[in-house]
Amino acid sequence: MARNDGTPVNLLALDGGGIRGICELRVLDEIMKRVQKEQNLSSLPRPCDYFHLMAGTSTGGLVAILLSQFKMTTKDAIEAYYSFSSRIFSKKNKQYRKSYFVGHEFGEAVLEQIIKEMVVEHKIGDLMLDPQPSAQSKAFVCSQQAHQQGIPVRFRTYEPPQVVRNPSLDTPSSTNTSSPSSPSPSTSPSTDMSLASRSSKEGDTKSTTAATSDPWNEYRDIQIWEAARATTAAPSFFPPMVLSRGGHTRTFIDGAMGCNNPVYELIDEATALFGTDCTLGCLVSLGTGFSGPLTIGVRTGIKQKLDLLLNVKKLATDTETPHENLRRQIRAERDAYFRFQLPSGAEKIGLHQYEKLDELSQLMQAYIEQESSEIDKVVQILVGNLKPQGVKLGEIARSDHGQICPPKKDIRGKPQVSEFFTGREDVLRSLAEAFRPDPNRPNLKRHHLLYGQPGAGKSHTASKFLDDYSHWFEMIFWVDAVCKETLEGGFKQLKEACSEHGYVGDGSAKSIMRWLEVTEKSWILVLDDVRGDVSGYIPQGNRGAVLFTSQNKHMKPVQKSTTMLDVMSEEDAVNLLIFGAQIEEEDAGMREEAAKLAASLAHLPLTLEQAATTLRIQKYKISEYAKLLEDRHHNLLKNNSDSDNVSRVLQAVHASFDVTYKVLNTQAHDTSKETEAEAAKYAVQLLNLFSFYHNEGLMGGILKRAAENHPEDRRQDDFGAGVESFADLLATDESGKWIEYRWQLGIDLLIAYSLIKVIKDNQGRKLYSMHGLMHDWARERMPEYLRCIRAKAARIILFDSIDESRSITSDILYSFRIIPHADAVIEHTESIDIDKLLVAEQYYRFGLALYAAELNFYAYKYLIDAYAIMHSHTGIFCERTITMGESVAESARRQGLVKGTFEFSLKLLEARQRMFGIGDLSSLRALTKCCIMAIELGEFDHLEVMLRVSIKEFFGMYTTEEQLATKTALAVLLYHSGQFDEASDIFSGILQEANAKLGRSHPDTLKAINNLSIVRTRLGDYEGAEEMLKRLAEAEEAIFGPCHVGRASTLHNLAAVYFYQGRFEEALKLFKEARDLTFYICGGYQATIMYHIQGHALAIYCLGNRRYALKKIDRCCRALERHLTAGHIFTKEVELQRDAWRDEEARGIPIQPATISRVIPMFRL
Repeated sequence: MARNDGTPVNLLALDGGGIRGICELRVLDEIMKRVQKEQNLSSLPRPCDYFHLMAGTSTGGLVAILLSQFKMTTKDAIEAYYSFSSRIFSKKNKQYRKSYFVGHEFGEAVLEQIIKEMVVEHKIGDLMLDPQPSAQSKAFVCSQQAHQQGIPVRFRTYEPPQVVRNPSLDTPSSTNTSSPSSPSPSTSPSTDMSLASRSSKEGDTKSTTAATSDPWNEYRDIQIWEAARATTAAPSFFPPMVLSRGGHTRTFIDGAMGCNNPVYELIDEATALFGTDCTLGCLVSLGTGFSGPLTIGVRTGIKQKLDLLLNVKKLATDTETPHENLRRQIRAERDAYFRFQLPSGAEKIGLHQYEKLDELSQLMQAYIEQESSEIDKVVQILVGNLKPQGVKLGEIARSDHGQICPPKKDIRGKPQVSEFFTGREDVLRSLAEAFRPDPNRPNLKRHHLLYGQPGAGKSHTASKFLDDYSHWFEMIFWVDAVCKETLEGGFKQLKEACSEHGYVGDGSAKSIMRWLEVTEKSWILVLDDVRGDVSGYIPQGNRGAVLFTSQNKHMKPVQKSTTMLDVMSEEDAVNLLIFGAQIEEEDAGMREEAAKLAASLAHLPLTLEQAATTLRIQKYKISEYAKLLEDRHHNLLKNNSDSDNVSRVLQAVHASFDVTYKVLNTQAHDTSKETEAEAAKYAVQLLNLFSFYHNEGLMGGILKRAAENHPEDRRQDDFGAGVESFADLLATDESGKWIEYRWQLGIDLLIAYSLIKVIKDNQGRKLYSMHGLMHDWARERMPEYLRCIRAKAARIILFDSIDESRSITSDILYSFRIIPHADAVIEHTESIDIDKLLVAEQYYRFGLALYAAELNFYAYKYLIDAYAIMHSHTGIFCERTITMGESVAESARRQGLVKGTFEFSLKLLEARQRMFGIGDLSSLRALTKCCIMAIELGEFDHLEVMLRVSIKEFFGMYTTEEQLATKTALAVLLYHSGQFDEASDIFSGILQEANAKLGRSHPDTLKAINNLSIVRTRLGDYEGAEEMLKRLAEAEEAIFGPCHVGRASTLHNLAAVYFYQGRFEEALKLFKEARDLTFYICGGYQATIMYHIQGHALAIYCLGNRRYALKKIDRCCRALERHLTAGHIFTKEVELQRDAWRDEEARGIPIQPATISRVIPMFRL
């Protein structure tokens, strides 16, 4: 049932908390008294006449019933609360010894009797369901089935909201067409038992006709006393409530476990009732007092276990997490969400100590005085004096209530359209005309360019077009086209979406484009912010739609069909300012002022949104903001000698940014408002920090990791001096855990001021981005000395965040995400003087991140630079220098550059042994690395004895240290020596050990699976090896994505399995895919490409093309001789094969499949 009158709705949420529910009634009583005074009423008004929907859990549920069903004033409710608290929790009603056995402290009969008596007294009927469907105030209470804890059940005073399908799925519109009068579907995550629980679990959208087959009939016949009992059946105080219907029984306990704060249940229910477009007047959430933090302390034994149990209960009944989550969704300045919770004192009072009701009331009186201004805001909204701030229920609901009409597709990388988007109807119509599908051939080729100057809103307009017309396309793809790297990365992220529609491939740009060229499904590809030639990233053929956005009308390839996106018209610009600033009263004079301001902002959407946000939050008059902007313009012209060459657009961007920055900086120094000042301080610090990183993919994880992983010798002044220091953002608590709330305060404020946008990566994680123009100016505007200080600090923080050990999978995944930021911070600090040894450490960490991402060529460059700097300062006899050198050698080995690296590794081994001794653990590990290189070079002499002795004797001294690398080297050596059974046993043991110690997703575990599959293949267990490799490929793709170079060896070894089974076409396809993947990630620098080429040649030969196979294997021989040795086992084997094929070709002998050599296996060492 949607609201038909267009009025906003007021919502009331009531937490659970035993007798501490009096706290809720005291706040509500104060609100209603102020309403009485504001409206000059003769008597105290009732909450049910001002709140459209209430929700309560446990004691909050009881309060909701008093206020809604019994329609009490707060005065009456408080009196009733005092009365029944003393009866319910009296000594007379206590179970004493019985409670020890039955688990609950009080009897249920008293509560039941109280509610039944009240029902009779008030003559309201027995049923919870109100017989008057037009009743102003509705309510529900939360309970849960005892065997389904955490899944709330809603007992309502009204008919459950219907689940209906929105019919307008195929009507495109350039504006939002949904209205408050349109019904919205409800798939609530809570359990309405018959319908909603199945919807939430199965994803159904069923009509309420399904309820007729439900014997419980969605609890339409539940009585008031039953609902009251069910919502208050806290297991430690009362027995469960057993409901019986038609021979069926269900057992209920209170909803406190997982729903003690029912605010999200309330929002979802309100959205289902009133519609997604219904405006929120106010949402008042009342708590029963903060119960204290989770603390264990230093106690031991049984006391510590009891503490743990208490903390588990606290966690399960937590009321603050929902509040904190909702506060992030509805920012404080929007004056729509209000939380009243006694901060301290209540935690000392037991949930059953009714004799302390007066003490609680006194605590609440002091708290109410502190929160007087917030209470006044609630009152003004309730009486209609304060206009709602435009929060729609659909914006904050957790569940799908049809908020998006037609349903939007989840498009990775697509910017979210601003809530203040306005105008551009002509451009949207032009795009619609260009991409309107042909009814007979909906996937016919359509290409179109949207071009305009920076900041004109090209990306957001394209995003708005997709929001409005997404139903025209079965697949929508968005790729950042700034450069080759972003194009390649963007296509990588499309694989998952394409796979849902039948795509199978390696996820590379070429592979996806080939699939798009032939698929029958309709699709549109957005190449956003094109700056170079993107001809190689456009699917060929006559299918699909491509929308380009660019600053350059003559981008390549040149497009015939184009639309220019100019700055906004004066009318649209003024409307955006007024709408975004939420100016309530407008007249001709005010619009004239707005027009002048819009002109000063160059009619640019970027600057207009910035200005509107600042106007709204600071409640500036337009004239006040205009004066600030004029001052910033003047300062820019005065301080910039090159101002004549700066475009009017850039001047507007810079000036609007400076105004917002000044506002934040002023707020940060306003000591009269401590919380606001703190948030502004952190926002300014984050803004300055972010300006040295990449403007996309910003994340709090950088600060968290830097705070928790920085070197022990890191000093506070490394993060900047005085007010310019970033140290506050890196603060940790006593346990060393990062204090996240400072980050959250800052980032929330930056989002509020439209300086930061929220995006999501392909795993759905929250990331943040800044517009490129603002990002650059945030850095360029800094005085030189400040820029140097901040740049050094930003660089230190970033590289401190990289964990050298990379011991868990999340560390490795972080390495992938940090690379663009490391590139950016190095670029932005090139001209700054930084201590050389610090540079060496930073290059080393960056090299390790690149190595973890298997970008070995690039890793090698930074690692060798780090080693060279360190070696020049310390010489080789320094542990840090040796460690860096070993990383250089390992990176070179991973590229296949073993021949030239082996001697270098031996020198490092000798230096380490001289410093620490032959038996030192680090020396033994270094010896293993040298043995691995010797194996790859084919130098097998004495290695088996050496490795066996290392495992049996030396590592006996280090019983707790893992020996995976040494055991792997021995197993590979045994394989090459023909001892396959023992190699298989060792590899099986390695897999078990890695899985147990490191986990299934750790790279070392994945390596063990790969290596074991090779031996299984050699022993003829093709089915077993195939199954292992397929699962390995799936796991690697899920963890690292489709374009991870380690995946190439998996594909190669799977191709070998197919080859030995005679499945040559399948083998050839995978050898090609492995080769292309390696080349795509590493370019021509990865020597291991030669292994893929050898397999490729063998498959081609078996398919009958010997001449082409000869060309391939000849190339492979030359590569093997260059990178390995002439006497290497692989080199000899491949050369023999080449010579045999040459002989066959010369003598005209037919192809001899039975005489071919084996595929070179790709072990991971």
